[in-house]
Amino acid sequence: MIAALAAAWLPALGARDVWAPDEPRFAQVAEELRAGGASPGRLALLRLGGRAYTQKPPLYYWAAAALGAPFGRVDEWAVRLPSALAALAGVGLAMALARRAFPGDEGARAAPLVGLLLGTSFLYAHHAQRASLDAPLAACELAAMLAWWRGVRGELPRAAALARCHAWLGVGMLLKGPVALLPLAVIAVVERGARPRRAPGPFAPRLLALSLGPFAAWGAIALAIAPDGFFARAVGENLVGRFFAGTSHARPFWYYAVQLPLDFLPATLLVPAALAAGARRLRGGADGPRSGAEERAAWAWLAAWAAVFLAFFSLSAGKRGSYLLPLHPALAIACGVTAQRALAGRTRLPLRLGIAASILAALVAGAALLVLGDAFGAAGRIAGLLDGATLPRAWLGAVAATGLAAAAAGAGLARRGAPARTRLATGLGALVALQAVNAWGLWPALDPLRSPRPIAEAALALARPGERIGVFAHPPLTPGLAYYARGATDLFVDLPDRDAVVAFLARGNAVVVSRERRLPRLEPLPPPLAGGVVATRGEVVVLAPAERQHRGQAPERERLSVPAD
Repeated sequence: MIAALAAAWLPALGARDVWAPDEPRFAQVAEELRAGGASPGRLALLRLGGRAYTQKPPLYYWAAAALGAPFGRVDEWAVRLPSALAALAGVGLAMALARRAFPGDEGARAAPLVGLLLGTSFLYAHHAQRASLDAPLAACELAAMLAWWRGVRGELPRAAALARCHAWLGVGMLLKGPVALLPLAVIAVVERGARPRRAPGPFAPRLLALSLGPFAAWGAIALAIAPDGFFARAVGENLVGRFFAGTSHARPFWYYAVQLPLDFLPATLLVPAALAAGARRLRGGADGPRSGAEERAAWAWLAAWAAVFLAFFSLSAGKRGSYLLPLHPALAIACGVTAQRALAGRTRLPLRLGIAASILAALVAGAALLVLGDAFGAAGRIAGLLDGATLPRAWLGAVAATGLAAAAAGAGLARRGAPARTRLATGLGALVALQAVNAWGLWPALDPLRSPRPIAEAALALARPGERIGVFAHPPLTPGLAYYARGATDLFVDLPDRDAVVAFLARGNAVVVSRERRLPRLEPLPPPLAGGVVATRGEVVVLAPAERQHRGQAPERERLSVPAD
């Protein structure tokens, strides 16, 4: 299972550029850390563009910098590998949790399905193949939950189990801050009124030292050497502001009711059955061959996990689908156990499910063949949707072959009377194969849509040696441009308004990058930019004096999607 996912995820990690909005920033912070050396001050106080970085704790960047150090650069492979390895570990931990929470044959038999459902869910697989804090955070929280369950099942003394739990949450704190402590709230809800007397609780002070201590030590060192205003930005804006004011990614309260089902596809189709099974078990009704307090405790734990995470992140003003990635393993465990119970002993899948799977495989293969053959102008329509990018013919052929092979395998298993569980695993295995096909064939072809490299190269071609390049009113674009400037961390300068642009030009600089829709805020264009746009990449334009036009690339529209405000 894990080997198949590793084969699908790991080999192609470096096959494409870093993609906006987050990956360029991660890569540039780690690269500046590697280039600056591993002194205690550099390790404690990260930098972006030479300035103190206030957004996240340092652990992920330490890992990426260490992986890139032997090669002299934190490249695309190095910045993504920590996330991919953590996602693989998360799959294994989710399988182990299914075995611990549902003891006996049921948990053991459900574990492979749990791993497949988690590894093939859209958002989890996506974060396994990109630089992300959420997959490593999910792995730390899963390890903490597993340690706690080992105490519940008597494999470890309670104090030792909770100590390991807190230690893993301490690692999570160094990845993403206090949000890593949410599993303690889950444990507190599950144990409410049921914890043995004199047994340490999940918030015992001596245990909190393990989870809070490393984060507090790092924070104290960073604050001691940071410039004025670091604490206000790191805590006030990044933590308090995001939660209460929605300073980043503001969304309505009901956002996750729509986003979570989309992110968990295709396993979302099993969630209604899992909810019904869990509700029956929590009410004390029999639901399959096992019954009793152990199973009710497992379902109560999954329910508390979902309730705590959904409530916390729904109350937060700032929301992203990735924030709920640590909840996906709980959904996978619930769905895997439910599917295993429903399919146990069956020699055939339900007829309607088999028909639906066959139709879906046929539609996927047929759609790929239609686009491959440009039937009805399909290739042109797809290129229009992708802002001019075309889908690789080899990828389309591989998708068609995968769909046809999955349909043929399903038909062959049906004729041989294979267990329904085997057929379901075969279908999920086809999704793993499709991930590998996408990693090699589709994602690199979409580089022009998401990579900041084209804009960086166009701006560098227009600038004279030693000349700095301005970025007008769009700071999220700057890290990606700096990353593809190969070490010139101070080459790109953020310019918040027109006055800053005028002052920047007065110092002898002449190249400015801007989002196209922000150009009216620069009107009239100050000299020497009166010559207008020299190079255009979709939503982003590069402005330079007219006499430099021959040095830049032709102003043909090559689409580039950049991060939204």
